[in-house]
Amino acid sequence: MAKKYLKSILSLIIVAGLILMSPATEALAYNESVNNDVEDSAFSDYDAAPYIVMIPVDTSKEPYVGNPKAVDVTDIGDSDSSVINSNNLGSAIYNNDWDKYSSNLYYNQLSDEKKQIWDEINNLAFSYLAGYNAGIDFEEYGGNYVLGKIDCEPNGTPVFTSTEDLQQFIFMYWGSNPQYYFLSANLRFNDDFSAIYPGVYEDFASASVRSVATSNFETRLAGWVSEAGEATSESEKMSKLLTAHQRICEEVEYNHEVISSTGDGGEAITEEEDQKYHTQSAYSAVVEGVAVCAGYAEALTCVCNAINIDADCMTSDTHEWNNVRINNSFYNVDCTWADLGAGYKYFMKSNSDYAVDKATNVKSHTPRTIYGDLMPECTLTTGSTQSEVGTLPSPVGTVATPVCDVTKNGNTYDITITDDTSGAKIYYTTDGSIPSPVFTKCNVYTGEFNVSDYSKVKAMAIKDTYLDSSVVTAKMEGEDTSDNVISVDTAKGIAYVKDGVTGTAAAVPLEYITEGKVYRMYDSRRGEHFYTKNSGEAASLMAIGWDHEENADFTVASAYNVDAIPVYRLYNENNGGMHFYTENAAEARLISGQGWIYEGISHYVYNKTSTKGSPQYRLYNPGSSNGEHNWTADMGEYNMLVGLGWKDEGLCWRVL
Repeated sequence: MAKKYLKSILSLIIVAGLILMSPATEALAYNESVNNDVEDSAFSDYDAAPYIVMIPVDTSKEPYVGNPKAVDVTDIGDSDSSVINSNNLGSAIYNNDWDKYSSNLYYNQLSDEKKQIWDEINNLAFSYLAGYNAGIDFEEYGGNYVLGKIDCEPNGTPVFTSTEDLQQFIFMYWGSNPQYYFLSANLRFNDDFSAIYPGVYEDFASASVRSVATSNFETRLAGWVSEAGEATSESEKMSKLLTAHQRICEEVEYNHEVISSTGDGGEAITEEEDQKYHTQSAYSAVVEGVAVCAGYAEALTCVCNAINIDADCMTSDTHEWNNVRINNSFYNVDCTWADLGAGYKYFMKSNSDYAVDKATNVKSHTPRTIYGDLMPECTLTTGSTQSEVGTLPSPVGTVATPVCDVTKNGNTYDITITDDTSGAKIYYTTDGSIPSPVFTKCNVYTGEFNVSDYSKVKAMAIKDTYLDSSVVTAKMEGEDTSDNVISVDTAKGIAYVKDGVTGTAAAVPLEYITEGKVYRMYDSRRGEHFYTKNSGEAASLMAIGWDHEENADFTVASAYNVDAIPVYRLYNENNGGMHFYTENAAEARLISGQGWIYEGISHYVYNKTSTKGSPQYRLYNPGSSNGEHNWTADMGEYNMLVGLGWKDEGLCWRVL
């Protein structure tokens, strides 16, 4: 088979006897096995239909006797959805680093009950991928290996009401979480919809085999992600997408073994073929290098999300491709057909583009009806051709910032959100985290809701062909919010905030501006107390011998709160590597000229006069040789230290 991508600096490329106009840096070459007349090619002949085998279980005759392996998310990691590891770009990382390969596009549009089931599958799948069940074999049930039992009656009533309802959910979960490569297309479910049993490939049932497979999968993906590189702005995303698209087409061969000898595409893949070739898994493309459309699409989903390009999978009755989001609008991308000789013809296209094609090709790109109005609009096109990637259209405008109306209702608050941009879709959170349509977990606004703390409500809005709105924090009429935050870039995972020490804007991870836990660490060798909101930093210190004084952890403010003030962190390598924290920018500037190095904003706290939280005091140990300080809200600890001769330097701020 000919090399499918040709890199060239020439403006003309000769392939298979034809002259193709090259894009700026690279072009696709034809796959020799495909009709060179791309405008008349029936790529649908090569479709291998994405599928899920739905197997109802008569619970009265075939009860599940295996271990349901109930998930305790505390064994996996910090499950607080307001805590996002912003050290990595891509999809927001919640429980584990594998989250960066996933998408929240459909999750955010589900009911709370379906989100709960989604999360349970996620947590259980991760436990077998790299968590506490990584060393345990999968169990066999009814002739298939299964992930385990997932309860679908969280409130005593089945969440799913029909096979179609369940199928919609599974297709969306499957396409949004390709990192769980061992999940197969088999799904057993109780005939009363009270529980489901996601299938896994027999080849990965053994924990020892799965360990090697996970390592190979992660290593290959990491290489592709590294080659494409992180997209740090919208302007970089097109070139990064092209690199990922090219790498997959270069590394993966289409699996013709699963297509019938007649060449009649859209044929259903048999269970035997799926088990043999792992056709419905990204593993087939990433590790084995031989795949059908599902493998191509899921591999591209993994890479795109990891490099900060929102992406998910879309399926028809016979085919699978991708929806990707650039300049805040979605486009269709078909990596499989590009590899089969279509070049860029199906790259960054609108739904209308896909509807103007050979009839069988149109059928292949007609989304399943089960997606309904949850699937993204794709109305824009780059006008790409087989040899040209086309040009990204400019957004027509920016969506207006939503308005959150807060009404007190006893001890709670009713929230109504509106937006002046007609047709805008509003996303919101209630835990202080930053909402976005794909990057983070949040909710789609459908009507008034009630909360106990309105200050944690944040909202933003999107509209196809427009740039996203700014993020707004709810407030009571006449109430001011802080001006700490200048802007938020959810794509980069950072916020730009006012820095009183430098007098300029500073970039900080998103987790630093949200309400959340600060870890108090202690190094008995030097007598230093260290405070950080970064869980990764805390873990690194524990790995080198620091103690985590867990009982002394505390919760700090959201930067948006009107009473919030920044805490500045400094470091002095000349006094044993001590750190110092102050809310006083002038004090920080003063000591930064006396051997201290300013490290930036650490977190946000409530000011001294706030009615929120408890007072935290600063104490100094005059008997230390390195300027040892302690910050505590524990009056027992405060009195003990004062009794030992520590100097009370007063109330510095308040924490929860």
